[in-house]
Amino acid sequence: MFRLEKVFQNDDKFFIFNSNIIKTFSIYIFIYLFSILEKNSIHEILNYKIYKDSNYLLFSFSTPIIYYFLTSILFNYSLFKKRIQFMKF
Repeated sequence: MFRLEKVFQNDDKFFIFNSNIIKTFSIYIFIYLFSILEKNSIHEILNYKIYKDSNYLLFSFSTPIIYYFLTSILFNYSLFKKRIQFMKF
């Protein structure tokens, strides 16, 4: 536990990158679950054909990708902005 804590203290980029990946993956999983559970029971969660035939297929691929790129761009922009402010002083 202490080693992991030291890794995150030394490099915040690593932590933010991993948290963005986990959030992106969870968005995809939630959309997948919603598309199946909207009209079906919990017993059909692993039926990929229902998901493929649903109206949410394109939405479920595009939303996490857009989310990931937006968060990455905003994070890099905020780092760039902090560096510029630091250099002004």
